This record gives sequence, C-alpha cells and structure tokens, in this order.
Amino acid sequence: MARLGFRAGRRLSIRYRSGASRPLGARPRISAVSPNTGPSAGGTSVTITGINFTDATAINFGSNSAAFTVVSDTQITATSPAGSGTAFITVTTPEGVSFGFPFVYAGAPVVTGVSPNSGPLAGGTNVTISGSGFTGATAVVFGANPAASFTFVSASQITAVSPSGVAGAINVRVTTPEGTSAIAAGNQFTYLSDAPTITAVAPNTGDLAGGTSVVIIGTNFTGVTAVNFGGTVLSPIAAPGAPTVASINPTSGAAGTPVTITGTGFLPVAGFTFVSATQINVVTPAGSGAANVTVTTPNGTSAPPATFTYASQAPTVASINPTSGPAGTLVTITGTGFA
Repeated sequence: MARLGFRAGRRLSIRYRSGASRPLGARPRISAVSPNTGPSAGGTSVTITGINFTDATAINFGSNSAAFTVVSDTQITATSPAGSGTAFITVTTPEGVSFGFPFVYAGAPVVTGVSPNSGPLAGGTNVTISGSGFTGATAVVFGANPAASFTFVSASQITAVSPSGVAGAINVRVTTPEGTSAIAAGNQFTYLSDAPTITAVAPNTGDLAGGTSVVIIGTNFTGVTAVNFGGTVLSPIAAPGAPTVASINPTSGAAGTPVTITGTGFLPVAGFTFVSATQINVVTPAGSGAANVTVTTPNGTSAPPATFTYASQAPTVASINPTSGPAGTLVTITGTGFA
C-alpha cells in the first residue's frame, strides 16, 4: 500500500511500506539481463536488474509474455518463453514500459572451420572446431562416427579428437538441444591414406656413377611425388625407349677397325617410374657411401628410410678380340667398370 504525500513546492512522490520512495511517473529501467541468451524452446531462468520494478505488471520477451517474480525494486526473475532470433525484454509497471534489453534465442549450431582439416585413418587427431551456437553441445560427429572425445570451450569453439575413418572427405557436425549444424564446405575433414613404407630395395648396392636399375618394394606408393636417394630428389621419368643411332664413323673397314657410334639413349637417366601401389622402379643418380632412400606421397614420407650403398665396382672383362697376334696387334677388350 502506498501513501501519497505532497508539500507545496515539492515534487509528488510515492512512499511504500518498505520505506522506498521514487518520483511519481518514474518508468522502469533495465540495466542488465543474465543470462542474455537461451534456447528457442524457452525455459531459461533470467535475472533482470534495473530500477523501478515495484508493481511490475508484465514482462515481455519481444511480443511474448513471460512468467516472472518481482524480487525487489531493482530485480525481477523471469522464465523465457519460446522464441527465435533476438527478442527485447521489457518491464511494464503502472508508470510505463521500460526500454527493451536484448535477449538472444540460440538457433542450431553453425560450423565454419575445422583445423587441422585432415588426419590419418587411425584417428587420434586433435581438431579445433570453430563456429557459433555450440553452448550445450551434446554430440560431435565425423561423418557418421562420433568423435573419440570432445570438449566444449565456448559458444564458438569445441576441441575434438577424430575417430578412425576411411580415406576421403567427411563433414564434422555439432549437435545441441537447438539442432545439428548443416553440411557445408567449411566443416570438412579429410582422412588420408597412410604414409608409404619401403620393405625392400633390390639391388641395394650400385656404382658410384649411378645408372643402377633398382626396384623399390613397399606399400602406399600411389600418388608418389618424389623418390630421394641420399639427398638427391628424383623426378618421374617415362619408361625408357629404344636407343637411337645418329652416326657411325667410319662406315666401313677391315675387321678390328675402331668405330665411333653416336646417338641417344645409350645410358639410363636417373629418375623413377611408378609401377603400382607396391612397386617403384628407379635409375640411381651418382652418389657415394650409404644413401638413405625415401618415397614421398601426399600422405607423407616413408620412415624409417631404406639404405642403398654406393661402391666402386671392380672391372669385369667380357671378351678380348683377337685373342692372339704379334706385337703391335690392335686388341679390343669389352666389359664393365672400365671408367
């Protein structure tokens, strides 16, 4: 019950039994709302702070009325009704209606980024998920598989550990009581095939000058981009073609006449040829000592490296022509390792 008191030259005021008083006609005013966001289904308990709340007759969230309790002239508790988007909370008293204070109804979460956005098939990658509306997250999935674990960091960030998966791109989605994030380009995570492995290099030794034909055996060679021999990065080469002869000099002569042949393709070119997911053929570059051999694909580099040893090759004699003759006879010796 209020008691009116008026004196000449004084402003009319109202005094309440509680002892509080305020000028007649003072409208309510909101200074804070906590929390200022909640689910679209409503039901959030909201504390409204301000002044001139005594005798409040209505609390509205936008156009929707709310159940409320006047705690004091400076505080009201209200339960948010169902809504969407941003609703302005107002307090109504016999003195008028307050200015609105924003309250945001959270919609379905939105995922805008996944970092890193790729990882191994075995899972275990620590992933940071960015977006909005993550409050109250109940699930995180990588494709159809639940995350191995996830941690809510804030309304705009979740950290998760990827589960195992199959090679290819999938969508990372977050579920809250408001719904599940939509599929979008920004929420993709790609499971990568495992890195290549080398199980054998045959032969595992060759000449210092290079040119040795080597077969590398292993797994996951598909998409090979480089083969490294002791620090020399080899490039792909086409399958070698037949050598070509450009000239012979002289073009005639007696048996035993030295002949010079010029042309192309007489020596192999250092490089590699992809044969299959389990085999790569290599022509070695020049080198020395023990050389580490690795294969690189978009999914990584083989480890540990294999070893190829460069060694001087003892010369071998294949034939001598002629096999006899007087002093001064011109003899042709053929073989390998003469350089």
